[in-house]
Amino acid sequence: MWFQENKERIEREVSVPTSWWHKHSTVVEETAHLDRSSFLRTLDDLGYQKESRIMSPGEFRVVGGIVDVFPINTPTAWRIEFAGNTIESIRALEDIENTQTRVPVQKIIAYREHDASGAALEAGMYAVHIDHGIGKLRAIETREFGNAEARAGPGPARQEEYFVLEYAGGDILYVPKHLTNKVSPYVGFGSPTVYRLGGNLWEKIKRKAKEDLIQTAKELARMYAERDQVVRAVYSGEEDQLQALAQSFPYSETRDQKKTIEAVMRDMERERPMDRLVCGDVGFGKTEVAIRAVAKAAFAGRQAAILAPTTVLAWQHYNTFKSRLDKFPVRIATLSRVQ
Repeated sequence: MWFQENKERIEREVSVPTSWWHKHSTVVEETAHLDRSSFLRTLDDLGYQKESRIMSPGEFRVVGGIVDVFPINTPTAWRIEFAGNTIESIRALEDIENTQTRVPVQKIIAYREHDASGAALEAGMYAVHIDHGIGKLRAIETREFGNAEARAGPGPARQEEYFVLEYAGGDILYVPKHLTNKVSPYVGFGSPTVYRLGGNLWEKIKRKAKEDLIQTAKELARMYAERDQVVRAVYSGEEDQLQALAQSFPYSETRDQKKTIEAVMRDMERERPMDRLVCGDVGFGKTEVAIRAVAKAAFAGRQAAILAPTTVLAWQHYNTFKSRLDKFPVRIATLSRVQ
């Protein structure tokens, strides 16, 4: 949602060589001239992983002149067809959807390590020093280490690399490169406001951000405390039907799948509303967990609804639920923009 709301601003920033977005994103358009090999290197530089089959954001695969890529900012994967070094067509692969709303952890770790090494910081870009605020990185230069007396002594002079940050009023801050953890790229739109060194404004900004975080944490704690006091009727009964449904499952349950189903059943038998997130790769049996939960609710005389992000997936789930629950006294229906 955030990417879509800021799409135009991001595209503008991509064309600015000194912006964070210029180094960490790319725009692909039909009919554009784009060297395929360069594009594949770009995907690799951005942290995308080459796979034989793509299933989640942050992955891509190559088959001849076709590149399938799953961007981290779209709900589906895309197929990019090249004719030489020209993009002939781009179309969505709607059967490959982001059902996990996550980016693989190893990609985030790889990005953080890249930043920590200082490789993501280049002259001309804005950077944030955790103690002094936003400045402009003028250069990365080597300076002799120590005072004049030390340099005049015996032995070779020690040298060290520094980040040279410029602030308002011509103020300059030299940051030793081994303190890279204190400096990070500025991630934002346009040119940020740069202040002079030595004032207390940056500390006020950090303090305000911390206060906002604490306030948000308090609100979350209050909300969950209130939710913890809510009581509802338990879902119980018709154990024979639930057992029959489990026995009709045409596959053997995996260890994690069985553990998850049992946990969901326990949640539904408590007086507190269930608050559980089930995560799993494509094809590892999340739908069966949902079917068991829906059946338990229906067998207890309740209604249950499954929400799907697309009409195609809604239709697929309808057929799956209908086939699994067809022999039980449950009515299955689908509701979408076409029905």
